[in-house]
Amino acid sequence: MIIGLTGPSGSGKSTFAKLFLGYDIIDCDKVYSALLEQNEDLQQELLEAYGTYDKKELRKKVYDDIEKLNKITWKYVVEEVNKRLTDNCIIEAIGLFESGLDKLCDKTIAVLSRKNHERIISRDGLEQEEATIRLEAQKGIEFYKNLADYIVEN
Repeated sequence: MIIGLTGPSGSGKSTFAKLFLGYDIIDCDKVYSALLEQNEDLQQELLEAYGTYDKKELRKKVYDDIEKLNKITWKYVVEEVNKRLTDNCIIEAIGLFESGLDKLCDKTIAVLSRKNHERIISRDGLEQEEATIRLEAQKGIEFYKNLADYIVEN
């Protein structure tokens, strides 16, 4: 069974994914980070669009037009996910629905939390304002509730 796991940044997706013993976990954020280091085509597209492919530098530039970044990056991430798929795996992706990865899944689960702000400040070392900008650029809770097969309130 392939399970799609999604939700806003800091909702607890990675922690929840670990509960699925015996499942391979494909963490799309980690896939994206590896691609930033290794995939020259992705690097070139990002250089042309933003002048950098450094993840920290990109964060400073993309939140006013996150769709532009998604259009560039998701095609590479989806290609890599397809290479890693197994019969029993979790696809963990904040953009599960936007990327079309949900179509590969037998079931989808959205992990939602009201404590995202505090989590990403602590986890990612962000300032309050930067965390707010990041979360406001993402889809809201209703988006996930309307699309996911199951909802986990964390």
